[in-house]
Amino acid sequence: MELTRRLVDLEDRFWASAGDPEFYRRALAANAVMVFPHPARVLDRDGAIGAVATTKPWTSWALEDRRAVRLSESTAVLTYRALARREGQAPYAALVTSVYVEEDGAWKLAVHQQTPVPAP
Repeated sequence: MELTRRLVDLEDRFWASAGDPEFYRRALAANAVMVFPHPARVLDRDGAIGAVATTKPWTSWALEDRRAVRLSESTAVLTYRALARREGQAPYAALVTSVYVEEDGAWKLAVHQQTPVPAP
């Protein structure tokens, strides 16, 4: 339970930080990879930090059906369904997988992948 709450809190901060490259710089693992569907692209850490600087913020989001699994002492995976909105855009829904690693005593996002699904 504690692990799920900690990772969901971090994940929520990523959603809240669209447009804030400083948070991404602090919270991404050194070798992070992010996979996004729109536009379809795979970004390394530097690419993700650069892209988030020009990303339009989310106006609302919800992380549902959250599950965390510890894979090792210093690695965990979080899965959930995201429902989000940006001003002037259609609702966005996706199944999300995020892998976290502990670096320097803190959980850092190492892998993040979104698979779009029909919005409810």
